[in-house]
Order: sequence, then C-alpha cells, then structure tokens
Amino acid sequence: MNQEFDRNVQTKKEREKKLSLYLVSFFNWITGGRYAMGEDISSIGIKPLGDRIYTRGKVTKVYSIHGFPFEFAPEFTQFMRNELRARYPNVQINFQIINTPLTLNVNNELFLKQMRAATEKYEQFKGVFESLSDSDKALGVRHRISAGSVLSFSKDDVEAKKRVVDSYKIVTDKVNSGSALVYSYIFIHATAPSNRVMNQFVTAIRNRIQSLKLQFRPVSSLLNAYLENFGPAAFLTTDPSKYGQAFLHDENVVHILPTATEGLVNTEGILMGINVKNASPLFLEFFKSGAGQTIMLCARTGWGKTHTAFQMVLSLLGDGCHVGVIDLKGNEYNKLAEYTECLEITLGGITPRCVNTLRLDDMSLSKADCMEAYRNAIDGTVRVLSLMTNLKPEEGNPIDLNSILEKAVTTLYNQSGIVPTNPDTFQLTKTLQYEDVLKYISELENVQSNPEIISEVCKMARFRCGDFLKTGGRFSEAFKNEITLDEVINSPLVIYSLDKNTQDDLDTVETIKVFMAQFLSTKKHHFRKRLGEQSALFSEEVQRMQDSSDIVKFLSSSVTGARSQNVMNVFLLNDLNRLDSGSFTAIKNNVSTAIIGSVSESDIKKLVVDYGFADIEQDIRTILADQEQYKNCFAIQYNTGYQHGNTMLKAYLPSNMNRSLRTRTIRE
Repeated sequence: MNQEFDRNVQTKKEREKKLSLYLVSFFNWITGGRYAMGEDISSIGIKPLGDRIYTRGKVTKVYSIHGFPFEFAPEFTQFMRNELRARYPNVQINFQIINTPLTLNVNNELFLKQMRAATEKYEQFKGVFESLSDSDKALGVRHRISAGSVLSFSKDDVEAKKRVVDSYKIVTDKVNSGSALVYSYIFIHATAPSNRVMNQFVTAIRNRIQSLKLQFRPVSSLLNAYLENFGPAAFLTTDPSKYGQAFLHDENVVHILPTATEGLVNTEGILMGINVKNASPLFLEFFKSGAGQTIMLCARTGWGKTHTAFQMVLSLLGDGCHVGVIDLKGNEYNKLAEYTECLEITLGGITPRCVNTLRLDDMSLSKADCMEAYRNAIDGTVRVLSLMTNLKPEEGNPIDLNSILEKAVTTLYNQSGIVPTNPDTFQLTKTLQYEDVLKYISELENVQSNPEIISEVCKMARFRCGDFLKTGGRFSEAFKNEITLDEVINSPLVIYSLDKNTQDDLDTVETIKVFMAQFLSTKKHHFRKRLGEQSALFSEEVQRMQDSSDIVKFLSSSVTGARSQNVMNVFLLNDLNRLDSGSFTAIKNNVSTAIIGSVSESDIKKLVVDYGFADIEQDIRTILADQEQYKNCFAIQYNTGYQHGNTMLKAYLPSNMNRSLRTRTIRE
C-alpha cells in the first residue's frame, strides 16, 4: 500500500515537473525568452530561448555581422567597446570571428559581367540624382513603380551603389596584389546580469553597430543551431547562409580581430600618450594621407598643454619628423635638449636673431618649384614690411598698402636681375636687404598719377619701416643678426625662443620676429617636402597674436593648399574666444584634430557648434566634473585622413623625464 502511494506521488511529481517544463518553454516561446529566470537554470546549464541564451545568473544576446565595408578603418572591437563599456560597465562584450579562405577569379567573365552591371547601375543612379533639383537632392525622391515596389533616389542610395562598385575594384586590386580574401562569420556576444539590463543595452549596441554602417541581424530562433555550429567543441553542420557571412580582405581582418585593440596592434604613427579609456597606448598616423594636418591643443593655463606637446614632439622626432617650436615664454622646450639634438634660436634678448625673407639663394630650387618659392618670398617680405608699417584703419586701406609693398618688392627683384622661372638667378638674392625695398616705395610715392591717399600710405610705409631697417633706427638693432636656412635645415628640433613670460599680447617687434620664425620654418618645410620628408610646427599661445592679422594670415596659408602637404601644424592656446577674430577663420576651418582639456562652458559650446567636435562634448564634461581624477587629461577627436575617432588622452613620460621636463605652470 505504501509502495503504491509512493509510486503515485512520484508519478504526480513527474507529471507536475513535465507540465511546468512545458509551460515554461511555451511561456518563453511566446515572450521571446524575455522573462526566463536564471535561478531555474542549473550552474552547469545553458538554455537557448527566444532571442537570447541563458546561463545561471547571466543573459547573452548574439548579433551576426554579415555586411562589412571594405573601406572600414577603425579597430572594430575597440570602437564597439569604448563607449559601451563606460555606459554599461556590468555588460561584457565578446567577439567571435571565424575566417574561411576564399579563392576568387577576378578575370573570369562572370565576375567582370557583375562588375560592369554594378558600374552601369551606379552611373544610371548618379545621372538621375545629378538631374534633380537641390531640394530633391537634399530630401531624396521616391517613385512607386508597382504594387509594393518603390524606387528611391537619394544621396545615400547613390553612395551605396558607389560602394558596391568600389568593392569590385578593391577586390580586383587585392587579388592582383596577392592579398588574401576570406568569408567571415562575425558574432558579437553581449552578456548582462539580468534581462532588465539586457533590454536597456539592446538599443545602445544596435545604435553603435548602425553608426558603423554595418549590415547585421540579431541571432534569434536559431540559437540551438547556433550553439551546435559555433559553440564550444562544435563544428559547422547546418546551412551557413542562415547566419550570413561578411566578405573581407586581409586588411579588414586585421581591423576586426578581437586582439586588434587600439594601441597594441596596428600601432603605426606617433605615440600621443595613453588612451585613458582602455589604458593602452594611443598612436595616430598624421602623415599617411598626404594631407596637411592642423591640430588644436586647448586648455586653461596649468592643465598640461606643454607637457602633452612634449610627448608629441618627442614621438615625432622618433618617427624621423623635423620639428619647429615657437616658444613665446622661453626656457620651456629647450629642456628637450637633454634627450635630442636641438638648436635654440633667441628672437629677443641682447642679441636677437632675424630672418631675411628676400633670400632665395639657399633653397637649391628647380624649375618645377621655383615659382612657388618666388611667390612665397614676395608674400613673406610684404607681410614683414606691413607689420613694420602697422597701418591703422583710419590711416588707409591695408589692401592699398599690400599692393604698394608687393610692387616695390617685385620691382627690386626685377631690377636685380631675378627671373621667377629661372632658379639660377636666385643666387642674386644673397646680397639683398629689406632696406633696398625702401627706394622703390619712394619711387611709388612720387608717381604723379597716384591718388593722394596712395602717396600718403607710401610715405608712411617708408618712414615707419625706416625705424626698423635704417642704421640708427629705433628698432634697427633687432634686425641685424640673420638666421639662414643652412643653420636650421639639419637640426631635427629648432626652438625659436622669445622669453616673453607674461599673458600680454605681442608688441610689433615681437610679432615680426615670430612671423620671421614661421617663415623660416615654412622654407624648411618646402625643402623637406621635395625630399618626401615630414615636418611639424608647434605654435605656443597663438591667441596672443590676435591683433597681428598678417602673421595669422600667414599661419592660415600654411595649413591650406600645396604648402601644407607633409606638414603638421599644432596650435596651443588657452582661450577659444580669442580665435573669433575673422583673421583666424582659415585656421578654425582647417582644424582636423582637437585635443581639449579643462575649458569654460562657452568654449564647450564653441567646440560643438562652431568647430563640429560634438563627439567629445561628454568627455570634456567628464573632465570638468572630476578634475582630480582626470587631472591633466584631454578629450581628443581626431581625423587624420587615415584614422578617425575620439577618446580621452593623457601624456605619460618616464618619471626621470617628467622631473626634468616639468613646466612652470603644470598642476601638481
């Protein structure tokens, strides 16, 4: 009797257990598994339900990446982790990548036919798009061509078809150059401690993947098959097309490997410091694209701008780049002489140095590049004389002054036998001096047909320039000791020191000296560019040059156009408001990388609205919110033409170097 009772009880428990199991399974099926309870799973169990996988105390969601752009550059795993780790520290992200080598014949008729078809489709779409009005181009046009079918013409549609054509070309180039091609299964595993956290995380990870313009899908209703094919100790047994494959070449593979963490793999470029978000070295390649680079380094005084610049200078020197520095305060960058060959040139003090912008005999020019150097010399000399004249708005038109000075300098060259297209004649500039230009300004002053205002401007220019150039002039002693290109051409680090350790703006003589240093650096850049070598110029406290429009215009021209190639310009400043002057517009418009520390609220707004650096707004605010933890840290948004992204940066040098390179204003 007791045995029969026990048997009935056992049978009832089994039925209840089975019924509970079926009910749980049915409930999980209709809810997509969103309400599965971790405590119902054994410590060694794994249960795929709905769109997620459950283990005890953990919930995992799987995404499959099946469309990967060939031109993708950032380190994929690092890009995914950076923002998500900060926002969801209790969610773990893992990557699984399985590559299968692919042999592709890019010369057979089928491949070429498909490539031609893709090209024709792109050209047709492009033609239709170009024929649209500006408003239709901006908004896009949709045509219903049949029930349920819509033909769309928008910029995104045209670019998508261009990417298809580009992919055929890239594949062809890769195969012909011997590169490997692969089909890849790429899975992202997001593991959260609960369904609630996972449901919050889902939107963030989808937005992050979409921002990379990848094609992806969550793995759902296939999780049993996924685990059987891609889980531990599994092998592929079912149709691979269910999961989707990305078509990659070998360079893509490097960028998506889980080990391709920024700073540890693919570390070409210069060492900027430490990526605060992942404690890895941050390397940036500024010269690979061939375009000139403009970097803005901005923070309040004492936040570590110069120390960060030290890190960059030493890294650039180690990479074979030559560096010039305009050190307004003086006695800062010369500390680097302990670690590298260095030439310091004093622009102020008892024996100040100067540059003769008229000289062209020191550049070994060919017919191919002599015209650019000739125009650069005229432009530089005009700006020096314009700074000396210091024409006030009420005294005349700066355009008239520059026109007068250009005519005078050009006439001096012509009368001296210098032919712009014949570099052999440039040796004749060796003996020319600024004072020689005054004679031709005087001739223009006495032209009877000139309006009276022009004669007045000529007289003013001749008289004021004489203060700097004529023997016995008030400032003539400051312009006697000439620096030549030969002195600086072979020095990897040239420091132009002014020893003006105040916050005052530059006076006229100081402004002219800084301009001359900029000009000599530009000549060195031009010389090295012809050899395919890189140069960089660091300009400290550029905001103190606000009222010196001539020097700012020259700085602006050095960051645009042909002369900017293979050149990196770094501007250090502590107040963005000082760049609101119209003369700074070209610099502002060409900033490609911003390194921002502790700044004001108004500066943050300018960075977001005027400069387009919205991606680092939150990082800047993080620095401001906890200035002790993020002491001397900088938010950086970079676009080198080869790499782009954003993170937080801190310069780290060996402790012995930190002591010897300590600046006067750096925070404890």
